[in-house]
Amino acid sequence: MISPRAAVALALFAGCAGTLQADTVVASTPVGVMSKKLQVGTTGLAVPLIHDNVFVGVVDTNAGGTLAFTDTAGDVVAALDPQRPYFAEVATGPHEGERFDVDNAATIAAGDGTLELSLGAGTHSTLPAIGDNALAGARVIVRPHVRLADLAAMISPALTGDNKHHRADGVHIYEGSAYAFYFLRGNGVDWGKKDSPGEFGRLVLPPDTSFQVVLRDAAKKWRHAGIVRTNAFRKNLAAGRQSFATGFPVALSPLDLGAFADAGAPPGTGWVGNGEPDLADWIQLTALSPISFHRYFLDSDGATWRQVAGKTDVTDTPFAGATDSMVLLRNNPDPAYLILRPFEP
Repeated sequence: MISPRAAVALALFAGCAGTLQADTVVASTPVGVMSKKLQVGTTGLAVPLIHDNVFVGVVDTNAGGTLAFTDTAGDVVAALDPQRPYFAEVATGPHEGERFDVDNAATIAAGDGTLELSLGAGTHSTLPAIGDNALAGARVIVRPHVRLADLAAMISPALTGDNKHHRADGVHIYEGSAYAFYFLRGNGVDWGKKDSPGEFGRLVLPPDTSFQVVLRDAAKKWRHAGIVRTNAFRKNLAAGRQSFATGFPVALSPLDLGAFADAGAPPGTGWVGNGEPDLADWIQLTALSPISFHRYFLDSDGATWRQVAGKTDVTDTPFAGATDSMVLLRNNPDPAYLILRPFEP
């Protein structure tokens, strides 16, 4: 469903925190700049813009996760920095919106213009496997993942580092059923994790997740220039709580998200409504207080979304902000959930 509100927002982007000042949308890829004030304490954040399109190709054939191209916008090997993580996003065709981690080492080693993907457990790929030639004819775009180290470069003045986690600026990331805290170390470069050894600057912040920035002593500003996604956006929904982000630089409503019970959905995959908020599917904006005013649930009719506090109807209210930190609770998994582009191309 195309939301007229979202289309207007994309074109105008009034100057408030978390909005985008975009170029006029024409036939080329739309670009823009997003910014947000980060307060002392905790501020929610997501990164819906794409840093860069480093390679674009039309798939000729694919043998599982090996893609050969019939038409490309450059040399895929030359486009890859061996030290950066990338994902390949499907922009057209029946698998539009799917994202697959790129296997840099295998792609570079092959050296024949094919793209090698990483699939399955331990990756951020939205499908565990790809059928032979399932991507034939699709336009595929290789894009860099956002890492913790990249996030730091988007924030000014610079984050405050410290080797004691409780004195350092950092990021809460939802992992499993709770938040883990990653913090900038005293050298201002390396990232640590509370109660865990190691360096985490290369940790990927996938585009379908949000997080919380924690500042100890001074407000700062997040700013990011990038490309606006113009294809549909995939999110694998699990049963239970999970981090959530929409992938688009506009606030969306439950209608925009397709978040309602659908009799045509495969059994055990649909949205679940209930008059008791704790038993329903819900979305919570996690960095705002008081919490009760910022949790929204699907009511028993399976179509109406309400705010927990006061049970106000918010079905057509764009409360899912582009840069908000959100946790989604689902009763059912949905491994094929898709958010349609909420604006005209």
